[in-house]
Amino acid sequence: MIEQSKKVTRIAMWSTPRSLSTALMRSWGSRPDTIVIDEPFHGVDLKLDKWQYNGMKEILNKYGSDWEQVVHRLLEPLPAGKTIFYQKHQAHQTDHSEINLDWIYGLTNCFLIREPKEVIASYLKKWPYIKGDLGFPQLLKIFKLVHAHTGVIPPVINARDLQNKPRKTLTTLCEKIGVPFSETMLLWQKGTRATDGPWTVRGWYDNVAGSTAFKPFKKREITIPSQYKNLYTTCTAVYQELKSFAI
Repeated sequence: MIEQSKKVTRIAMWSTPRSLSTALMRSWGSRPDTIVIDEPFHGVDLKLDKWQYNGMKEILNKYGSDWEQVVHRLLEPLPAGKTIFYQKHQAHQTDHSEINLDWIYGLTNCFLIREPKEVIASYLKKWPYIKGDLGFPQLLKIFKLVHAHTGVIPPVINARDLQNKPRKTLTTLCEKIGVPFSETMLLWQKGTRATDGPWTVRGWYDNVAGSTAFKPFKKREITIPSQYKNLYTTCTAVYQELKSFAI
């Protein structure tokens, strides 16, 4: 049965990897009025970027590799009782000349940022090297596209604020996008979800699978490996620019 009568909000939450994006997806997924999708362009990105690695088959089977079919899925009517479609997007996965981004203007676009030192350190704990630029330039590109198209600064939330003041941050976000805040966003059940991407079995979601809420930020010493110093500088410039718009 398809929901046709109530207003539907389709949230495109853009981020880079390791930005607490899965925890934020858990938060929205705990709402009874919401369905979520986890990195729907991952298969498209793998195909266009000619990636080859274990687990690729499972990702392609779940999401496909045709970007137009992915977009069609993101714009489909929702099941009965659901009025919010929360879409977790990684900015770099749509950064291909073959993909027309006009479809994003029909969505409620939001942006999640995290301090690059934290992103780099978290990524290297899960993968032995960093390929490319982690999506920070692409994140800024999409932000500017949305701003130019709408004339309005889209919501930007900082992962640090989610950690230290989740209620206030989520309440403000909900106000900005015109949906009611729900207390269910502050707590969730441990474990994985059927909506998680296939890569969860390879350890990418171990931390969030063991969590039930946003955990307060704990400062730690982080040393950026020398081969990633230029990457850190590039990412930091983007982070600082987007941080100036944080809600």
